[in-house]
Amino acid sequence: MGLVNEWGKNSKQCEESAAIIDDSRKEEAAVSATSQPPLPPIRSPSTTNNKIPHLWTTHAFQKAVSFYSSVFQDLISDAFLAPNFKALCLETAIGPDVFALREIGVEDSLGISRKAFKPLVISGQSFKQPFDDESLDFVFCGAGVVEKSVRLGDFAAEVGRIMKPQGFLVVHTAANDT
Repeated sequence: MGLVNEWGKNSKQCEESAAIIDDSRKEEAAVSATSQPPLPPIRSPSTTNNKIPHLWTTHAFQKAVSFYSSVFQDLISDAFLAPNFKALCLETAIGPDVFALREIGVEDSLGISRKAFKPLVISGQSFKQPFDDESLDFVFCGAGVVEKSVRLGDFAAEVGRIMKPQGFLVVHTAANDT
């Protein structure tokens, strides 16, 4: 029953986020129509980059950020995650999970994927990571990373290498309900 209530809450948050994004697009259109100078670029509260990619303002990205924020806040409540943790999100192409971590206060978080998407995601492979041994407190694998891995043994060994002894690995997998 609790999961159903939580899902309903997340859906409502997603709808509210979508409404905010739609309102901001209407405001942008009104500004362009009056030929006023454009507003300064939106900044992520936890990045030092002056501009953010347009992708971060899309409904799909904001919906993913809202979902991951809810998941990570629950993990903080259960003491599996803390703001002072060093966190890594594996195989995150555009980084909504990293964005969510930074928004909720886990500033020292980064994503890794085959192609970099700076400032959130660096280039690398999940089975060969550029991090020191036992350097991370929290590793997150979302979007079916584990199911898609062709080198699962190497992947597991690499995660074990980079995690601190008391670190946490969280794997989000797809479920097929029948």
